[in-house]
Amino acid sequence: MWEQSKAARRRYYDGAFHNRYFVGRGIDIGGKPDPLAQYAGVFPRLESVRTWDMEDGDAQTLTGVADGAFDFVHASHSLEHMVDVMRALSNWIRVVRPGGFLIITVPDEDLYELGHWPSKFNPDHKWTFTLAKTRSWSPRSLNVIDLARQLAHQLEVERLWLVRDFFREPLRERQVDQTITPVAECAIEIVWRKRTETIASGAAGNHPAGSGAQAVLPERDLYRPLFSPWLGGGDFARHYATAAAHTIVSAERCWVLYTLARQALRFAGDFWECGVYRGGTAALLASVIAETPDGYARRLHLFDTFAGMPVADEQRDLHRAGDFSDVSLEAVRRTVGNAAMVQFHPGRIPQTFAGMEPAEIAFAHVDVDLYRSVLDCCAFIYPRLATGGFMVFDDYGFPTCPGARAAVDEFFRETASVPLVLSTGQAVVFKSG
Repeated sequence: MWEQSKAARRRYYDGAFHNRYFVGRGIDIGGKPDPLAQYAGVFPRLESVRTWDMEDGDAQTLTGVADGAFDFVHASHSLEHMVDVMRALSNWIRVVRPGGFLIITVPDEDLYELGHWPSKFNPDHKWTFTLAKTRSWSPRSLNVIDLARQLAHQLEVERLWLVRDFFREPLRERQVDQTITPVAECAIEIVWRKRTETIASGAAGNHPAGSGAQAVLPERDLYRPLFSPWLGGGDFARHYATAAAHTIVSAERCWVLYTLARQALRFAGDFWECGVYRGGTAALLASVIAETPDGYARRLHLFDTFAGMPVADEQRDLHRAGDFSDVSLEAVRRTVGNAAMVQFHPGRIPQTFAGMEPAEIAFAHVDVDLYRSVLDCCAFIYPRLATGGFMVFDDYGFPTCPGARAAVDEFFRETASVPLVLSTGQAVVFKSG
């Protein structure tokens, strides 16, 4: 209760919040009824704070908020209410200028939920959070250090700590919500800085050639992958520029699509995307196809309701009907373009596959999130996939889409193809001869 006010009191005695974090223009996500704006005078370099709450729209998308509009994002105990945490963070990052900050607090699962799920104290919580544990009692636990690793190409961690001020251990066994007191905090706080440039290549500890110093590297650093081509320039950057403003698919996942799409151009068949949303990755694929010699001889088939998700399976899926509804077919057409090679199939899968039985498919991107839809895509597309072709499943490794992983595992258990799971969260199926 009044967690932001408790934090404001603590932050008042920390010079970094006065001189670095709460500086300029900010947006306070989920601020009501305890908004950061009420303390604007306490932090003198804070020029203004916009409070964003339910009446302003979906906090996962921040629709209408321009890219780079703010110097900082503040979110006190809001992230745990988001259906799709990575989607929310992607848009929160989007609205911060390069070099700006994200100041986020979430409840610690062992200090707040106290071993119970669903949460006894706030049933609207969608997730629990921990700093770093190898195993959690919570089926919806997110490790904050893992989140930081996933976002490291965009954000650098300035601070990360467990805030347990005035938490009294004797009350733990009595299952008391200690945050209802005016003093206790039971939170994890992370301060991120949005990167202004790409991560430098090379490993920590290397010395310049000819310096005369011996390179001393911790063993764990010897094999740390630092080559990140999706952060550089070249052809990918040019294709990705089309997609970036219209997708929540991260740059490294778009790199996978870009690379496999180029490989799939070697084989006969059309390109399919099931689950188009705002059309960002479709625009990337269209751009790749268009630059090949036979580009316009191929078709890019796009399947989506273009009006949000259909009814989900409550036993297998976390998404619900109507998610991702902030889109329209007309808007996607403008994003992807009306090239002759692009064909739109609005409606529900698998009904929109009707008439496509003779299809030959070289590449399919499946990003439909739901168990039944993923299973229907596998059943229709895989038998028509060209030898050497690919299916890419965007949702396989994400905790928000357990039904998607279940559908892929179920379908390919009976085939000769074994899904390759990537660290990006994607799974790739290659169809051999």
